[in-house]
Amino acid sequence: MNSTDPYPTPGPGPSGAPYPGPPHAGQPYPPQQPAGRRTFYRPARGRMLGGVCAGIADYFGWDRTVVRLLTVASLLLPGPQLLAYVVLWVLVPDEHKAAARAAQQAGYTGPYPAPSPGPSPTPPAA
Repeated sequence: MNSTDPYPTPGPGPSGAPYPGPPHAGQPYPPQQPAGRRTFYRPARGRMLGGVCAGIADYFGWDRTVVRLLTVASLLLPGPQLLAYVVLWVLVPDEHKAAARAAQQAGYTGPYPAPSPGPSPTPPAA
C-alpha cells in the first residue's frame, strides 16, 4: 500500500479474490453486468398518460422526459405512432401484473414462504 494512496485496498472480497478497490484517476469503473433479465412493463409511478414512454425509458435506461418529447415530436410526422402507442398501452403489462407473472414463473404461490419440514407433530408413544 502506498502511503499517499487515498483509497487503501482492503483485504479479500467475499469470493476470496482480492478486492480491486475504487479506480484511481483516469481509470474507469469496470462495466457492470445486469443482475438479471430485464422486463418491459409500464411503471405504476411516474406515468403521464399510459406509462408506455416511461416503460420504454426505464427498459433502455434513458431519460423519461427525452422519450416523451421524442414521442410527441414523432406525432408531427406521418405514420402510425399513435396506433403503436395505443397497442403498447394495451399489450404491455403494468408493473403489478409483471411482478405477479415473474413471481408465478419463479414458483411462488402465496403470500408467505412454504413451511419448512420440521419434527413430526405426532405425540410420542406411551
